[in-house]
Amino acid sequence: MPIPATPFELLAATNPVGRASKTRLLAISRSIEARALAAPTRATLYICLQSREFFTTRTARIHQRLVERGATVHLFGNGVTDPDVLAGGHCHHLPWDDPLAAEWNVLLLSDGAGWALAAREVDESRGAPDGERVFDWLVTAVGPRIAVAADSLLGRLAPA
Repeated sequence: MPIPATPFELLAATNPVGRASKTRLLAISRSIEARALAAPTRATLYICLQSREFFTTRTARIHQRLVERGATVHLFGNGVTDPDVLAGGHCHHLPWDDPLAAEWNVLLLSDGAGWALAAREVDESRGAPDGERVFDWLVTAVGPRIAVAADSLLGRLAPA
């Protein structure tokens, strides 16, 4: 079975792509998380964070708060396996050779609307200090396209 396209690949096909450091992209990621917290209806958040090492205490608190408010949160990354990483959330391990393990995605779907940050780390920045890592990135608020990107994530999961 072929591996589905990644959210970055799908969304980059129809959106302009820029390049920025992780530090510059954090504000966008946090604004999408804030939208999820403020959503009047149940939100579904899909997070690809490359590796568990990038799941900070601050991010864990926000995502735990979302789960407690009834949001569905899917967390993808290398080493993201323990249910205690995000109690009540859905944790999905990615092997390093999965193309998704090079991406940082924050996809939010709520009440027919959507917001997304899709980013792929530039090969040359791997191993750089965290805040200096560089990504090709895009943002979009086109809900149907974000839903397709989210489906691509769920398509990677083994059938239950």
